[in-house]
Amino acid sequence: MMGSWSFGDYFKERAIELAFELITEGFGIPAERLSATVFMADESLPGVPSDEESARIWEKFLPRERIIGRPPVDNFWGPAGTSGPCGPCTEVFFDRGEEFAEKKTDDVLVPGRHIEIWNAGVFMQYFKDEQGNFSPLPMKCVDTGAGLERFAMILQGRASIHEIDQYEPSYQLINQRIGDTAWTRIILDHIKTSILMIREGIVPSNTREGYLLRRALRRAMIGVFLRGINLTILQEWADSLSEVIDNKDLTVRQKSVIAHWLSEERDSFEKLMHRSRKYLDKIVTAKELDAQHAFTLKTGMGIPEDLLEEFCARHGIPFPKVEFLRLIEEHRNISRRPKK
Repeated sequence: MMGSWSFGDYFKERAIELAFELITEGFGIPAERLSATVFMADESLPGVPSDEESARIWEKFLPRERIIGRPPVDNFWGPAGTSGPCGPCTEVFFDRGEEFAEKKTDDVLVPGRHIEIWNAGVFMQYFKDEQGNFSPLPMKCVDTGAGLERFAMILQGRASIHEIDQYEPSYQLINQRIGDTAWTRIILDHIKTSILMIREGIVPSNTREGYLLRRALRRAMIGVFLRGINLTILQEWADSLSEVIDNKDLTVRQKSVIAHWLSEERDSFEKLMHRSRKYLDKIVTAKELDAQHAFTLKTGMGIPEDLLEEFCARHGIPFPKVEFLRLIEEHRNISRRPKK
């Protein structure tokens, strides 16, 4: 993530001008492939008007039909808590072309086809108090955030951030064995995330960030396991990614720690799959999986939900996701109740 800030210096007009200048002149991205979003007021933030000022500024650079008003959930930031500084934001989207559209829609911004490349300005101009009232800040600030890998993807003409020059050798290495674009991206992304988390001192566990790390590692393992590939290959892929992910910061000791936890989690996952094999085989034999059975396999056996779902998909068996999630939520609510 790239970012920039202004504390009481320039505000909306200069922030938008700088963003447009860097994108079109600095990076050479055609203006006709850009759209911008601005904050559009609704009843969820009473008393906060639409950001017409940003819309007018964008009209200097883009046609009005490519300046889109969006609600607070998309284009209003903060506060970070129940009170504090906050404000509207404006985002820049790049049109990748119709072939990338994930679905047909009448929306101006089409998922897959249009991707956000820059939050060109979080405009801190309000203070929200504990009662939910908004008042102007005496000093207005700007906070921006841009996707470095997304810019690289666009400038290099790649289909995804996983295939930019930095990751391409690892992508090709994984895809040679997996042979599935979506799963190659999933595996690469989750191994990369795991490496970065372990580098920061996080270790796999069943709580908090350690649980997120365990989930990331197991997500990668699921894609390998379901294709009958030996899980030891994950170390080769992790080594490949370690060479390009902040390599100057990955010490020999850190690489050793990464290898250790990858091995530990691989062994744990293999034991789980060995215990689960007969239950998975029964699903194939029965050619069905009801929600209660799926719930029992997850909560009683520890079989990950995403493994069950992917396993069913590979064998043409419907996965009862809605009812399954209802049972999971019901179970969580019971667990949260105070004990008498």
